[in-house]
Amino acid sequence: MEYPLVGKIATYSYLIPVLTGIFIFKKLQRRGKIYFLFFVLNMFGVFIETVIANYHVNNQWFINIFRTVELLYFIELFSIWIPSSKVKMFSWVLFISFLIFSILNTHFFLDPNSINSSDEVFSNVIHIILSGIILYYFVKDDLRSTLQDYRVLFASGILLYNAGIILIFAFSNTLLKMGMEYFDVAWHFNWSLTIIINVLFGYSIYIVSND
Repeated sequence: MEYPLVGKIATYSYLIPVLTGIFIFKKLQRRGKIYFLFFVLNMFGVFIETVIANYHVNNQWFINIFRTVELLYFIELFSIWIPSSKVKMFSWVLFISFLIFSILNTHFFLDPNSINSSDEVFSNVIHIILSGIILYYFVKDDLRSTLQDYRVLFASGILLYNAGIILIFAFSNTLLKMGMEYFDVAWHFNWSLTIIINVLFGYSIYIVSND
């Protein structure tokens, strides 16, 4: 079955924030470069995952490892942005909990090459919780000005993406029972959302260069 066009566009859309960052790299300050590297890492992960899959080799082992690396970098960004030491500690407790759960789940209950949906959902939930905290910190005082804050745009994109993934996981069995076309529609929606979010991320890179 041929990969849908919108799915291909969604994959290539991960280039948007990276190309934006490359174009204005000289204008980025240290914090902007640290932020930009998140998207370089993300694009690298998507690229490797896609290449492995195109060679018809099981790429789930890479996805399982990369999920942990990406979450670790996200929490590092979170720790830089959020001033409260207690909240920072909470984020690291969440990460350590995820790490322990993932190791135990993989080594005792799952094949490392199998689809690890429980780890995926756990990671999604952590992203949503921490994104919500970021939004709370930077939106609570002045909504209008924070809409021009790259951290707000980033957190909004992360929250939307992970919420979309959880919804697909939650209703996948129901959608499949209704018919494959409904499951297909859900993934087309997710791919479309991915494109929009990566455009948002590209804009956030532009904003941080002028900050």
